[in-house]
Amino acid sequence: MVCILRHSAARSAGLAARLLSLAVVAGVAFAQTPTPVQGRDAAGNKYRTVAVDPTGKLQVVVTSGGGSGCPGTAATPCVVGGKVAAGAAQTGNPLPGGGVDSGGVARALATDAVGQQAIANAVSAASVSGVSLSTRSLTDYLGFPIYNREIPYLFNGATLDLQYGCPNSVIVDDSTSGNVQIIAASGATQVHICKASFTTAAAVNIQFTQGTGANCVVGTANLSGLYQLPVASGVFEDFMSDRAPLVGAASQAVCLNLSTTTRTTGQVWYAQF
Repeated sequence: MVCILRHSAARSAGLAARLLSLAVVAGVAFAQTPTPVQGRDAAGNKYRTVAVDPTGKLQVVVTSGGGSGCPGTAATPCVVGGKVAAGAAQTGNPLPGGGVDSGGVARALATDAVGQQAIANAVSAASVSGVSLSTRSLTDYLGFPIYNREIPYLFNGATLDLQYGCPNSVIVDDSTSGNVQIIAASGATQVHICKASFTTAAAVNIQFTQGTGANCVVGTANLSGLYQLPVASGVFEDFMSDRAPLVGAASQAVCLNLSTTTRTTGQVWYAQF
């Protein structure tokens, strides 16, 4: 950006400061002539008018009032500094910034209640697998807020799903035939199983089920297919390898169903939200 400051019409040093009234307010199309912006120099006794080129771009050239001046060009623009130095406390009212949208309408830059820049394309919590981003703190490892963040999504054919990890795990050591609860329900959350690993002492069929009540006795439903192990062996399932985790229904516990009393040990990794 190149700017030129030019001396306006002569004004006396004792002229009282005036309130500037804009010809165009935020949200209104530019249909009127803008009011020139003026201010006093560092000595407080010379008024300057901000000038622009025919395209509306600001340029800076000090033609009077002392100093060496700054004949700024597009190749060598002048450095424009604010009244308050970087790192110093604010000593006056902030100057609202603004711009023009693609439709030629004046817009003011929006901030939240603490002055942080408002983001126009913020992600709606309802569109990312039910995860409420507004209630989750997105910070780096030092605890500082993360801006311009990139969050990985995958398209499932209908919506964009927020990707996640499975920070929880449960140890399995079961020798009971039928359903045995391994992950308890928690409010209206859903269980997302990412990986499972089992070792059996003899032939057995293994299946994930879901339901409510003791050991998923109420509303029991199959959550996975049947893993048929004809001999003593092991099985490892990585549901996240193709981004298709086992996802239980809301407010449902997850159980492990064994076809016999064969001892089965292992581990299940999951997330619950």
